[in-house]
Amino acid sequence: MKYFVYPLSFETPVHFGTADNGGNLESVDMVLSSDTMFSAICHEAGNTEVIEQFVEALQHHTFLLSSAFPYVWGEDGYSLYLPKPLYGVMKDRPSRNLSETKREAIHQKKQKKEKFIRATYLSPADTGRYVSSDSNREDVPVFAESFTQTHVNLRGDGSEPYNVGAYTFAHNAGLFIIVGFENLALKSTWDDLLTSLGLTGIGGERSSGYGKFITRHTLCVKADSNEQDIRALYRLISNDTATWKLTISATVPDKEEVVYLQDGYYKLKKRSGFIASPGHEGIKRNTYYVLMEGSCIQHAIQGRVVTFRNPAIEHAVYRNGTGFCIGVVYDE
Repeated sequence: MKYFVYPLSFETPVHFGTADNGGNLESVDMVLSSDTMFSAICHEAGNTEVIEQFVEALQHHTFLLSSAFPYVWGEDGYSLYLPKPLYGVMKDRPSRNLSETKREAIHQKKQKKEKFIRATYLSPADTGRYVSSDSNREDVPVFAESFTQTHVNLRGDGSEPYNVGAYTFAHNAGLFIIVGFENLALKSTWDDLLTSLGLTGIGGERSSGYGKFITRHTLCVKADSNEQDIRALYRLISNDTATWKLTISATVPDKEEVVYLQDGYYKLKKRSGFIASPGHEGIKRNTYYVLMEGSCIQHAIQGRVVTFRNPAIEHAVYRNGTGFCIGVVYDE
């Protein structure tokens, strides 16, 4: 399996909806989940044969797709940020005295506010361990700013205003995805579809011009990369013997894998919405739940592709719930 990093540079605001607050248009997220990315690629392909090719690769775990996480680009290259392990936030750490208790309380409070950690700090080169108590890490930069914009619905008899939440990324920031290919011929198809998707846009409010992006230079994940964070990613992906497996995709465990959660640290995320198949807009699909990115478990979960069928649609609708895990060793 060869892995590649695709940095996406957004040229317009983005609207990635969430199920928060009933899933209203003002509720948005900065992270783009892997199931949404895969569905967008399938919609862009519009070819059943191509879609089935990707679905089969997912089911055989010869194709892996992460969710999209933030990056910043500077003179030293790319700084790639991954979801902060939930294990580091939820684990109880013993305190020996009052001053240490206060220090740990302040640190944990700060940790809960942080959503991302740079790949280099998640897997330091000298120890290969994620050190949650390291207070010397640089501050997480501001990747994007959120805003709410008022639109007017001109359909129907009346003009009704409504609010839409969105993010605008900084000029040197964006989102990146990690994609693994067993078959590099599939990579060529993926590259073409991703380029086309950038012109179409991803997420909601595309009719208003949201979600358009270009793909920066594709980076191969390898041990001798010139990019510091790419080398860190290589260590994380290659660490099969790590104590904890950190999820970097929206994962739907198979029935036999649910038992792995009992000794893990995880959160569930509700996934709901509408089917985007051409000619069948407005059909609501079933709600399902995924393991949120950053969940920590002791066994890698492969997950599964969720298949929906509706009598009004002649083809199956797929949602990518396959797992993509990296190895993290927690430093006590």
